[in-house]
This record gives sequence, structure tokens and C-alpha cells, in this order.
Amino acid sequence: MRGDYVFRIFTDGATYTRLVRVMLRYWFSTLLALTANITIAQELVQEAKLTERAAIEFALERPAFRQTEEARIGIADSAVLEKSVLPNPVVSIGHERVSVPAGNGRESTVMVSQAFDISGRRALGKEAAETRLQAAQFDVKSLQLRTIIDVRRTFADSLYRQQQLDAHKTWLKRIKSITETVSRLAGGGEASGYDRRRLEREVQIAQSKLNAAEADASRATGLLAGLIARPIGQSDTLEGNLIPDAPPTLETLASTIERHPDLASLDAQATAFERDRQAASRLKTPDVTLGIGAKHVQEPGFSDNGLMLSMSVPIPVFNFGQAQEQQAKSQAMMVQAERSLKLARTQAELAGVWNQATQLREAALSFQNDSVTSSQELSHIAEASYRAGEGSLLELLDAYRSELETNAIKLDLSLRARLARIELDALTGVTQYE
Repeated sequence: MRGDYVFRIFTDGATYTRLVRVMLRYWFSTLLALTANITIAQELVQEAKLTERAAIEFALERPAFRQTEEARIGIADSAVLEKSVLPNPVVSIGHERVSVPAGNGRESTVMVSQAFDISGRRALGKEAAETRLQAAQFDVKSLQLRTIIDVRRTFADSLYRQQQLDAHKTWLKRIKSITETVSRLAGGGEASGYDRRRLEREVQIAQSKLNAAEADASRATGLLAGLIARPIGQSDTLEGNLIPDAPPTLETLASTIERHPDLASLDAQATAFERDRQAASRLKTPDVTLGIGAKHVQEPGFSDNGLMLSMSVPIPVFNFGQAQEQQAKSQAMMVQAERSLKLARTQAELAGVWNQATQLREAALSFQNDSVTSSQELSHIAEASYRAGEGSLLELLDAYRSELETNAIKLDLSLRARLARIELDALTGVTQYE
């Protein structure tokens, strides 16, 4: 039956034609969909761009980095939990055989004892642990800040290498274009062989510098990929401007220095050691241990049960916390001194770093506006003069080299301005990410 049905379809001309049209329409729509998907994929590959902000987010979202943050907070939080719980009660059981006039007797005791803090040391210890938890949170912010600064520095260097590589590619492309023109003219006797050989040598030099620039760019990109834990392919491009924005005023930055997470962490640590010192000074008032239990006495012909109460207090004759108090006091003093030194150094460096970042930015902007455009115009003039037979090859090559050197100076100034701004942000604790 099925074979007859298929036979009728292929012997019926109209049915066969409709079937062919349906199949062609289906294949055509499938081909269009595949072509569109391939085009979209190619556009996505070509437009793959990585910004500084995205690189920072990738670095901070690494699983190992998140685990490090959680572990630091977890360790500090466990100390708070330890100081929050009461000491475990102690259960003591005793059994004793005694001799009595009527024979042998037995005494059995069961007692539960619990230590009580009546001096407030446990509360102070909990406050110290909570303050150390705050210090751990500030340490995590410091770790984030250092990671952000590392990524920004590496991203700036990678962006610099990428733009430097683009400049060498443009240089080589121009020289090859002129070389082709001169080769044709030399074949017709309209250009000297010297010009052709001089350009061939210039192409070799440009190619060598391009190879070196590619190696430097590859190394910088590899470092950046390692920081963000993501591969960066050759088709990926870094997006951004090397010249940074203008920094905040010096007065604004001076008012934010003390909120730096490193200084805030030292503040919290000093407070925690002070709570430790206060707790140690209260060891003169020791804990009181209270106990309650039952006692059973059995003798030949007699047995009885009784209630037992106990209280024990250590007498602080020799050790009343003097060593712990001195240690905590010295640690608090050391941390406070470290904070004062760090704050004084930061305040002393602030004005210099701010001036450097501001002046380098202004220099980069000024050079970019004045020199780069002039160098490009000189190259165009030299090209037109050479093609018209009014200028020499050496003048043209000098114009190209001058434009390349101008671009190198521009990139160098821009990178220095960017690194100075990053150093300023690291000094003041500004992340430009929050």
C-alpha cells in the first residue's frame, strides 16, 4: 500500500510539483535561518569588547576569590559565636565504699556544676569578637580594592599595548602601499631603484617592530586573562580611553582618606584589643561555679538521700590577669601607632600624587589636541608631494616616522596619566567601581 501511494505521488505531475515546491521552500527557509545565525555569530565575535568595568566584575566574581572572602568572614564570625555561648555544665558522679560499725557502706553522689561570669568578661570578649568581625569585613574590602587596582593597572597596560599595536599596523600598511606604488613606477623607469630598495628596508623595520608590539600585546593580554580568569581571544578588543577623567578636588580626597578600608580595619583592631584589655583587668573578679546534686548513703540496715549544693571560686592571688592586660594594651598601642603612621604617610603623599595625576592628564590632553592632528596633516602633505613628484622619499618616510613617534609619545603620556590616577585611587581607597 505504501509503495503504491508513493508511486502515485511521483506519477502525478501536479502532486509532484507541489511536493518539490514545499521541499524547496523548507530548504530555503532553513538556509536563511542558518545564514542569519552565522552572520549574528560573526558580528558577536567581531564586536566582542572588554571594558575595564567588565574586567573588574569578572575578577571579583571568580569562585576562588568569593571563597576567600567568605572564609575570612566565616573565621571572624566563628569567634563571635564562640564568645556568645556559655561554658558547658560539668556532671560529676562519685561512688565510694566506706567502713561503718555495722559493716560496709556505700555513698553515691551525682552533681551538676555551672560556671557563671559575674564580672562581665564574656560580654567584653563578645564585643571584641564582633569588632574583629568588622575588621575582617574591612580587610575583605581592602582585598577587593587591591584586586581592582591590579586589574585596572593590567587593563591599562593591555589597552596601551593594543593601541600601540594598531599604530604599528597603520605604519606598516602605509609603507607597503607606497612600496607598491614605487615598485610600479620603478618598473616603468619613473622611480629610482634606490627608492624601491629603501622602502623594502623600511618595510622590514616596520614588520620587525610590529612583531615586537604583537609579542608585548600578547603578554599583557595574557596577564589580564589570568586576573579575570577568562580567555581573551585575538578577535576580542579592549574598549576604553587611556586618558582618565579629572580627579576630584584635593580637599574632597583629603576628607575621604580616613575611610580607607586599611585604616578602618586598624581602627577596629585597636578597639578589639582595648576590649581585651578591659576583660583581662576583670580577672580580679573570678568566675563563680555553682553546683547542685544528690547524695545517696546506704549502710547495713539504713539508707538515705540528701541534697548537695556547692560553690567554688578561684582566689586571684598570683594570676589576676596582669599578663593578659599588658599584652592587650601593647597590641592596641602597636595597632594605633601603625594606623597613625599610615595615615600620616598617606596625607603626605596625597598632594604629590594628586598634582602628578592632574598635570599628566593635562599634558596628555594638550599633546593629543595639538600634536597628533599636526603630524597626521604633515603625513598627508608629504604623501601628496611625493605622488606629485615634488617631494622626496626621505621626506615622506620622515613624516611617517614623525607621526609614529608622535603617537608613541601620546600613548606614553596617556598611560602615565592613567597609572597616576590609579595610584591616586589606591591611595584614597576610591575604586571607581561602586
